[in-house]
Amino acid sequence: MKIFGLRICFIIIFVSFTCVNIFSQEVGNERVDQEEENYDLYLNLFEVSFSYQIPMETFRDNLSGTSFGFRFAYYNNFSNKDNLFWSLHHQSFRISKLSNTFTVSDQFAEYLLDSKTITNVIFSGFGIRHYFEVYTPKLEPFLDVKLGLNSVYTYSSNRVDGSEEAEINFDNFNLSLAYAVGLGFQYNVRKGQALHLMANYASSNNSTYYIVERQGFELPWDNFVKRTTQLDYLQFYFGITFGF
Repeated sequence: MKIFGLRICFIIIFVSFTCVNIFSQEVGNERVDQEEENYDLYLNLFEVSFSYQIPMETFRDNLSGTSFGFRFAYYNNFSNKDNLFWSLHHQSFRISKLSNTFTVSDQFAEYLLDSKTITNVIFSGFGIRHYFEVYTPKLEPFLDVKLGLNSVYTYSSNRVDGSEEAEINFDNFNLSLAYAVGLGFQYNVRKGQALHLMANYASSNNSTYYIVERQGFELPWDNFVKRTTQLDYLQFYFGITFGF
């Protein structure tokens, strides 16, 4: 999925949810009163975040630096407990990219070729969030645990300059079991909206991926080399939480 497509999706989600009600543990007290009146309160959360990845261990040895990405998650009240939620997660970030425009000659003409090769990581999985008993009406700390799969893939795209069509080739695709443990807090801004900040430690089984390690070849793909390591990294999330 193109990164610009994700940005447009997030903007649409933000506009759609700006008027919904925010979750706060203060609602828990209201729920007790409502239950006494035979009302059932059903709590849901939706989160959109920017992410910042810092590679660690052998993963760090193969990367040139940090990377940015996106995340979205859905949380649902678990067993009628206000402070316990199950969740679905989807997040992605880029670990390597190289692009170049150069002249290609054939028997009849010369033309410019726009070529790029990109390696991305996508995590999809399930999780549980627990809001701690110590909180304030505005600030609510929580523990977040996730288990799922890391999809690491490398693709190359070649497009003749001036043409809208591009040839895309997938050069590698790898799946590995992954998990993450994080601590964070939710700051309740107003009814319908909150901010969240979270720090995660994430890891996975060994994964095979391609990264930029050579320079000088016109074709970006020729500068990529294969590596196999665990994907260990720290993640920092900052984003918006919506309740409904």
